[in-house]
Amino acid sequence: MIEFKSLEKTPECARDKTHHYCDYIELITLCSDEDGISNSDIYDRFQEDGKISSIGTEDGAESNESWVAEIGNWFVELEVRSRSYGNCYPFEFKDSRFVLRADLDDYHLMYLGLLLCSSLRYISNSSVLSSAFEYASLCAMERYLPEVAEVHIFGVSSGNCGKYVGSLENKIRLLSDDIKYPISSRPNVFRTGDNGDGGIDIIAWVPFLDDVNLDKKLFFVGQSAATMEWAKKQHSVERIKSYLDIEHTLLNCLYVPFDMRDNDRNICEWTLVTTDVLFDRHRMLKLLKPVELFSGSLGGNFKDLILSAVDFEESYF
Repeated sequence: MIEFKSLEKTPECARDKTHHYCDYIELITLCSDEDGISNSDIYDRFQEDGKISSIGTEDGAESNESWVAEIGNWFVELEVRSRSYGNCYPFEFKDSRFVLRADLDDYHLMYLGLLLCSSLRYISNSSVLSSAFEYASLCAMERYLPEVAEVHIFGVSSGNCGKYVGSLENKIRLLSDDIKYPISSRPNVFRTGDNGDGGIDIIAWVPFLDDVNLDKKLFFVGQSAATMEWAKKQHSVERIKSYLDIEHTLLNCLYVPFDMRDNDRNICEWTLVTTDVLFDRHRMLKLLKPVELFSGSLGGNFKDLILSAVDFEESYF
């Protein structure tokens, strides 16, 4: 059962980051009754949260006009999202209101799952979502690369029971055996008791068929970042060069559950995106398949959590 918190707290980010405000509207719509929400409902929330000055106060009229226009633009952006995601989009506009569709399928649930992963600050029991998003990153990477590729979870947040387990040193040594990059000869590379992941969540490489020589191949290291601090995490994977002697450039991947697009479907916060390969909500949903994402115990728990969010109705309504 999902546990929401502080839904009345509107986003604190800069107002030019419109994609986060659109996510908030989607989340509130998910938690609303069957009538959904309107522009004025969102206006009321921002006013009650102290973001909008009351009419009659100094600058109140100007503030009101500005917010009405801005909220209207967010709903326009949601219309653009609806067209972009097509049949995978779980919301719709009905009689000037934004509502959750009544006929949800597994593709809609995948979208809602990534929306919840984008909204961890509003969810108390978020550990399943963090683990599920790391697994979603793995599934997306497997779909993105050719079948010959090797793709593995390296992180610890997913309860990793895959190939690379144990201490960080043990995991790096196993990886070294697989990709044939030697362990660094520098002293004090590994710390006793370090059971972390070295800043790496996903590891992947593309070998050449029928070739035992693994030199000069595509090598990917990825970070799953489901918080607003994603920009700070995108180069944590570079730490792998401290553990392995890698003689060529590796490809840095960043997986985020956000729809990082504006009205023209250009990447928002472009100047902050320094990773080599970006997987955002749109790209991931075009790669993911429900039969894979919702498989196993973690996938089943993820789907159950999404369904509990669909059934949830905020007391505000």
